[in-house]
Amino acid sequence: MTLKQLAAFYWICQLGSFNAAASRLNTTQSAISMRIRELENQLGTQLLDRDVRATRPTLKGRELLVYATQILNLIDQILYRVGDAKVLTVNLVLGVTEFVAVTWLADLLHAINADYPEVRIELDVDLTSNQIRKLEAGEIDIAVVPGPIHMSEVAQISVGSIDFRWMASPKLGVPRRCLGPEDLTEWPILTTVRTSNLYGMMSRFLGNEVHSRSTTVCNTIGVMGSLTLSGLGLGFLPRDYYAAQIEAGLLQVLEVEPEIQPLQYFAVFEQRNSAPFLTRICELAQSASNFSKEAAGPSS
Repeated sequence: MTLKQLAAFYWICQLGSFNAAASRLNTTQSAISMRIRELENQLGTQLLDRDVRATRPTLKGRELLVYATQILNLIDQILYRVGDAKVLTVNLVLGVTEFVAVTWLADLLHAINADYPEVRIELDVDLTSNQIRKLEAGEIDIAVVPGPIHMSEVAQISVGSIDFRWMASPKLGVPRRCLGPEDLTEWPILTTVRTSNLYGMMSRFLGNEVHSRSTTVCNTIGVMGSLTLSGLGLGFLPRDYYAAQIEAGLLQVLEVEPEIQPLQYFAVFEQRNSAPFLTRICELAQSASNFSKEAAGPSS
């Protein structure tokens, strides 16, 4: 029995297929099949039920999964606590949102590469809801997303917050007075897709007014910012990121009531998975976090 066999078995159980486990372990499906076949031969029992849509462990397989999880976690702790970080060779699947990707993700990758030069990183940029689903399914190791996240047996480390504000181009002539949700609907509103965390913040502020006027749906914050700058509608944008455009008079920050609370961000991982190593990656994320990086343009 080898660690590669146990790892193959573990990830098939987590992800539900030989193909997904092969991708997760950066190998081929045939290699995964061979490891499982050898493991079943050594134990003299069937470990996986292949007759269902998603591969699932048999009764004996569920027993083995308990031990395999403990063994793999123990190996991870040995590698992290005893081994030299410079030679640690593991795969890290890192899930982030778009806004992390365009602000401080590069700084985090530099920090990880400096501490763990042999770690193979796979990036996944997606909406918060999708990242949480992938985390629950074991498809990613860490999710850097708005939170806190309501999941059991997860560790969450704060990595900062973002100050979102309603903004408009001066071209729209929005008055410089305190505005309520119903006032904003006098102008077209730019929104994100319904499944995004940002859409939830916007709809909570606007209430029933969110669809009372012409809206344009944008799939990224960058697109929303560009359209807001062009005067096509009101945008809900990160203030620090657009500081240069605000300073240049290209964007007007609207005074609104009720007050909008900052959006908190967390680095989240399941505690059962490689806790020491993943905790360290989250700490690096905490240090690298800088949501105040300004947008590159347009500035004129």
